[in-house]
Amino acid sequence: MNKEQATKLLNAGYSISQVAEELQESNKKLYALAKKNKLPYNAPIQEGGPKENRILRLYKSGFSCSDIGRIFSQAPQNIKQILKRNKLI
Repeated sequence: MNKEQATKLLNAGYSISQVAEELQESNKKLYALAKKNKLPYNAPIQEGGPKENRILRLYKSGFSCSDIGRIFSQAPQNIKQILKRNKLI
């Protein structure tokens, strides 16, 4: 497995399954890599769902995108997309 490429894609906001497909690796190996290196999993967040609502509340409470990303195992870019979609940035 090309760990550098997997790390780059996960940090760019791609989900584990997207990276697995791109690199032709198993999800299991990528979850292990992400866990070992504290990389974001970037699981999809449903629009208007409870996770998105928690993200919005945390942002309004003063948490940064990187802090929220760590809490939800998301790349900061993904958090910024959610905030833009909800017109908070």
